[in-house]
Amino acid sequence: MGNILYGRDLKAEWQEQKYIRMDNYLNQRDKVDLRNVISHLEEHGFCNKVDLMNNHSVENKGRKQSLLYSDNFKTETQEEANKLDNYFDYVTMNLKPILMPKIRELFKMIGLDKFRILRMTIHYIPPGEPEQQIHHDGHPCDDIFYMSIPLHDTTKEMGQTILYNDKYVKQYRKEFKPESLEYYNQVESFVGMPEGEKKENFKKARDDRPMKYGDCIFYRDITFHHGAANKSKITRKYLHLFLAVPTTRWMDFFEVKDKGVFMVNSFQEMMGLNRVLKSVR
Repeated sequence: MGNILYGRDLKAEWQEQKYIRMDNYLNQRDKVDLRNVISHLEEHGFCNKVDLMNNHSVENKGRKQSLLYSDNFKTETQEEANKLDNYFDYVTMNLKPILMPKIRELFKMIGLDKFRILRMTIHYIPPGEPEQQIHHDGHPCDDIFYMSIPLHDTTKEMGQTILYNDKYVKQYRKEFKPESLEYYNQVESFVGMPEGEKKENFKKARDDRPMKYGDCIFYRDITFHHGAANKSKITRKYLHLFLAVPTTRWMDFFEVKDKGVFMVNSFQEMMGLNRVLKSVR
């Protein structure tokens, strides 16, 4: 079968676009199971909606996230850590049987046999949320991958994560500056971008097709993207996963309060990943 899956050469798409979009990624059984699991998890006291995990270099007027899982974390006390461990074990016991086979399939298609889930969250984008600035979430050496699965059908009015084909816009990535918010490489608003060659390139690159429940987008730290405005009266909701190769070093710091879990900070340290991931760039 090689790199061909669902009649597509996904490795070639990945190398050119720096993202893959999979329609009908989940089958009907998976969709039923995922909906039931997410609905149940949202009732858990630790699954509270907070804004402390957002990317604060771009527009996030009312966006919230709920924490489902972290692969490596610290808390102020061992008691808090034990509580989170129990919660994360419960989440993974229910979610991993649905997600892991599908994720493994995609990673093999781009040339990687091993991966791990760093973090899982639910994102909530309420009515009236404005369009974010075009950005990407890291530096090429970070080697972080992202997967988003809408938890309901979306419409143009409701919005979605808009992706940009790297073939047309890779020249606009800036020099890495870890000491500043340029780490997230904010470009500018697509709507406010002046007409010209740059705007035309982003127009050609723009993938803003609505997604259905069970579809999936898979992209990486250097993929230009942003959240679309939500012009509907319905909160947009999707499952979001941080993924990486096993050698990625990652640490989240959490506070556990009566009203739930709050992120304090996160830290990542990469070790020799340029050599490990050279084949998939």
